[in-house]
Amino acid sequence: LMGIYSEYIDFGVGGADVTGIGPEEAGKEAIQLAIKNAGRDGEIPDMVLMTGSVGNEEKILSGIEKVIGKEVPIIGGSAGDNDLSEKWQQFANKNIYKNGVALTAIFTDLTISWAFEAGYHKTIREGIITKASGRIIYEIDSRPAAEVYNEWTNGLIQEELEKGGPVLVKTTFYPLAKLISTKGGEIRYLSIHPLEVNINLKEVNFPSKSLTVFANVKAGERIILMQGDWELLLNRCHTT
Repeated sequence: LMGIYSEYIDFGVGGADVTGIGPEEAGKEAIQLAIKNAGRDGEIPDMVLMTGSVGNEEKILSGIEKVIGKEVPIIGGSAGDNDLSEKWQQFANKNIYKNGVALTAIFTDLTISWAFEAGYHKTIREGIITKASGRIIYEIDSRPAAEVYNEWTNGLIQEELEKGGPVLVKTTFYPLAKLISTKGGEIRYLSIHPLEVNINLKEVNFPSKSLTVFANVKAGERIILMQGDWELLLNRCHTT
């Protein structure tokens, strides 16, 4: 929980259920409600804090941006639980959602500063996504994605490479990251943690040895293997 009071800041809270209207419309509805809740109808907030449901993040952001544009910083993440059994919830005002979005619109004349820190070091392992769809990487450098990742991590997911299955716990300290160029030409690293290895089973319509990850991916994107440990992550939080 975070509680803030300031005579220099106006806050407005809004939420929406993804079920029925879809994530993009939910993003639009939530930000419109938050702006109204702040008593700032017709204005654009200076920052947005957001918690969304897993799997819908990009489309929720797209919906928010259709209302406030792309220049307003949106800070936040995804609701989660202990074991990815979908027990997460979001709440806003008097409503509770299992598959929704909750956000806060912030209006202020104060200076706003923000930074993005993933908490991992770069490695020398990188490649090009050559086949992908949604949140599934099928191939890296024209080879099965899970095979490439397993080689990059010295056999970290060898067991799952043979039978498939979840790998989130094993891969926590070894996420992949997309290389993204800013308008100024600087490179940013967007972590995309591996979730599951998919092998070619009859009941699963995936090409063999693909990787499901926690962000949308597409062919042509550069990815790099990142590496960390608990001390690095703890110290990054402290120094940042």
